[in-house]
Amino acid sequence: ATILYEINLNSYIYLDRYNFDAPTKDDTYEKSINYIKSIEDEDIFYRIDDNNTNTDNYSILYNYNSVDYFMSTVKKDLINFFLNLDVGNHSYTKNTISYDARYHLISSLLNIKYYIETQSQENSYYEYLYNVDDNYSVYKNPYALNVGYMVNNKILNTKLDSNGLENINNIYKDMADVEVLEKVEIEKIDNYNYKFINNKNSNFYVLIKLGDWYSYSDLTVTINDEEQDNSNHAFYYFINNKYEENEEISIVLNGNDGTIDDIEGVYVYYINDEKFEESINKLKENQLIITSIKSDRFKGTVSASEDGVLFTSIPYDKNLYIYVDGKKESTVKVLNTFLGVKVNKGTHEIEIKYKPKIIYISFIPSIISLTMLWGYLKIVKKKRRIIN
Repeated sequence: ATILYEINLNSYIYLDRYNFDAPTKDDTYEKSINYIKSIEDEDIFYRIDDNNTNTDNYSILYNYNSVDYFMSTVKKDLINFFLNLDVGNHSYTKNTISYDARYHLISSLLNIKYYIETQSQENSYYEYLYNVDDNYSVYKNPYALNVGYMVNNKILNTKLDSNGLENINNIYKDMADVEVLEKVEIEKIDNYNYKFINNKNSNFYVLIKLGDWYSYSDLTVTINDEEQDNSNHAFYYFINNKYEENEEISIVLNGNDGTIDDIEGVYVYYINDEKFEESINKLKENQLIITSIKSDRFKGTVSASEDGVLFTSIPYDKNLYIYVDGKKESTVKVLNTFLGVKVNKGTHEIEIKYKPKIIYISFIPSIISLTMLWGYLKIVKKKRRIIN
């Protein structure tokens, strides 16, 4: 009784002193989530994300699957994955995944099927569905892959050791044997000025890769005298190619704090939309079709047209087990981040289970304590008999 009293007293004192920084509930955002849920099958696993206008834990608050979250147990490998693609937030990376889902090349691989953004943003690769109270727009990503799909064995050797756009290109190339981006040779005039010749009628990305200077809000990027929107502290600038063929395109950087000496590089890549669709269609042919979802497991089927790796956009964990046709198989770590398993050609039943080993270890102190308590009570009972 004394121990229970002390636990309750300490808990009360701690909670009374602690100030909770809970997110403000956003009824309009909740309407967006409820709309998506109303048009989706509850038995299908899909992710929803936004352009980071909200707290990273909205997915917990409104009960939906997402990439973004803030938690003390965030896996470092997952954080590094987004940093390697130059879409992670460098300013706070210890326990936060803060990903802007506007990047269709990445979102499609990560099962992000719906995208919610402020009305001021535009995204030509996503299908517009619904506007909520002139505040949020709901989009569907027609290129979103399932939570699992077959990829080439080459993905097991993919290294993310270049700039983010090149790393994205390498992922597609090793997954589906298709390159979706084409690097543009640019001329560096000085740290502030760059230029290249527009030789394709394709949209392109400009990536400004910074070193130790992580405050992207202090960076202004102007392309042919047109200042680019950086309201979301973007790493990439998506450019709708409206320029003439062979026109010279200038990129001018300005550091609002007066210095931009720590720029690691400026990169431009054209997007090959035909190759992108080709790669997505190829990967869609061999997807994991979910047939059952429970709190601790997935069940589904996959048809592999050839031997390869079943890639899942589930972070790798030693407590996750994959069963192929009822047999437990050794899992592999894909891109040093995600859970995968080698699968032979053919149609297979797949089950992914979460079985935390530590839960069994945690029983040991309880068993020991209960045994000691039982022994203590036996001794007390025996002493009372002697006295009586």
